[in-house]
Amino acid sequence: AANIGRTLNDFDGLGRAQPLIGIAMVVFLLSLVGIPPLAGFVGKFLLFAAVIDVQYTWVAVVAIINSVLSLAVYLRLVVPMYRQGNVVVARTDIWLKAVLIIALTVTLLLGVFAQVFVGPFA
Repeated sequence: AANIGRTLNDFDGLGRAQPLIGIAMVVFLLSLVGIPPLAGFVGKFLLFAAVIDVQYTWVAVVAIINSVLSLAVYLRLVVPMYRQGNVVVARTDIWLKAVLIIALTVTLLLGVFAQVFVGPFA
């Protein structure tokens, strides 16, 4: 999977051929956008709250708009992954699967149980 390619067309069908990799990519990209209940949401929420706290609301507004726009950029990666494509299904290494599952679990747990790690948001 690490040698898929460098162009968007190289990702055609990856999500169908390698479902674990496809799901992981989607979850990680949604986390980068800041979709709850993922870890990226918690980070962005705390960052935007801190910026608003110091009276730089305009910076928070620009950052939120940027986050929304980034969704369009990330969808340009996701859409080709689930189109019909010519991806050769290679045997996925057990270590790659383990790392993906651990990273997915941590991304979800940090988002869901954020208060345990960072304290109350208020």
